[in-house]
Amino acid sequence: MAKQPHEKTLFELAQDMCTRADSLVHLTAAAEITRRKTQAQLDACRAQIEAAVAEERAAKAAIETAASSKQNANYMLLSVIVATVAAAASAFSAYLSYAATQHPTGLT
Repeated sequence: MAKQPHEKTLFELAQDMCTRADSLVHLTAAAEITRRKTQAQLDACRAQIEAAVAEERAAKAAIETAASSKQNANYMLLSVIVATVAAAASAFSAYLSYAATQHPTGLT
């Protein structure tokens, strides 16, 4: 019993293509090759769509990462400002302590 066109290998289809161009075997083989090419193109299109979706997700993740990095930088800047204010207050306190020992006011 002969194989159906979709069951044949490419080599078998190529052999069928060597028959007369107007024979049913040749036309069937040509149609099966065209069907397989079309299926391969559809599969490639699906793969490209999936890749595009994955790239879109990656881009969204990169945007979220950038926003988080910006927020982290803002927090770091705020902490530096607070540390600067604390250092200035500490220096002012040290100056007042020094000044109190140099010029007693008699309040103690």
